[in-house]
Amino acid sequence: MTTENTYNGWTNWETWTVNMYLDGAIEAEELSGDAYADGEMLRAFVEECFIADTPEGLANEFVTSGMQAVNWQEIAEGMIDAFEIEVDNSEE
Repeated sequence: MTTENTYNGWTNWETWTVNMYLDGAIEAEELSGDAYADGEMLRAFVEECFIADTPEGLANEFVTSGMQAVNWQEIAEGMIDAFEIEVDNSEE
């Protein structure tokens, strides 16, 4: 018997929740079309907006551990698809 740990079609609850909060916060022009790079940009954005202002202590521990569970690349892929960003995979 296998256990499915997905949440509303996303990797997990943390990924779904962050994606919901980011809805409308990022413009198409801010994405490169590279899911890994865009995922790292999204992580930095969320850390700057939310973790930087969280005081040390228990709340900070919960926020940081939750952030580690987020699938940033999956969120970026969803945004790339939603904005219909064309990715150029050709070698130059």
